[in-house]
Amino acid sequence: MKIDPKYFNLFAVTIGIAGIAAIFYFTIRYSANQHIGFLENLGDGAGLYTHAFPHRNGLDTLRASDYRGKFVVIDFWATWSSPSLGSHDKLWSVTRQFPGHVVVFAAGVKDNAELTAEYIREHSYGFEFVDGSDAFQELLAPGVPSQVTFGPDGSVYDVRTGFRGADNYTALLDTLRALYVLQSDTLREDTSGALQTSLAPAHGDDGDDDAYETRRTIQHDTAVAAADK
Repeated sequence: MKIDPKYFNLFAVTIGIAGIAAIFYFTIRYSANQHIGFLENLGDGAGLYTHAFPHRNGLDTLRASDYRGKFVVIDFWATWSSPSLGSHDKLWSVTRQFPGHVVVFAAGVKDNAELTAEYIREHSYGFEFVDGSDAFQELLAPGVPSQVTFGPDGSVYDVRTGFRGADNYTALLDTLRALYVLQSDTLREDTSGALQTSLAPAHGDDGDDDAYETRRTIQHDTAVAAADK
């Protein structure tokens, strides 16, 4: 087929746009499939919750189950991942606001030991720095950063892949604030109303209403169970 020269540029642009659109579509689809596979491999989270992570000090192994009664964030990260480093800053802000309630396992993935040690020295993050390579591979996590957060009862509270800013931790912050309200003797009476208000999803999160409702139900049950202990 011979293309009239006067239509060639338009034809080339159309083909180019179609190619870009196809690449974008299949990239998004591939990422979604990876995330689904990650969730399927995670299952109920029991395996990860009891997984023994080698500590970076070379002496200890840590399990999320060692910190039952607290929120535990398993954060798969790497020094070469800028989103991972940005996530650490926001995550540290959360832990400082609620000391004693949140533990972070900064689970490094296939990273250079010297670079990791240098990063730990240069930052005063109060995380538990562990080697997460084995767990990351077993779960077939889609990339770094990827996070699994366990509630105080050991159940999976939230799963995140990637980092989009402070919105990543909006749900966790809301739940922690609700727990503090529930633990206050002067504000315990309106348990249901306080939770419904403070656990409403923030604008700018993942936009999935079903996911919001599922997470909010988990948060409500977790908060009430913790407050009743």
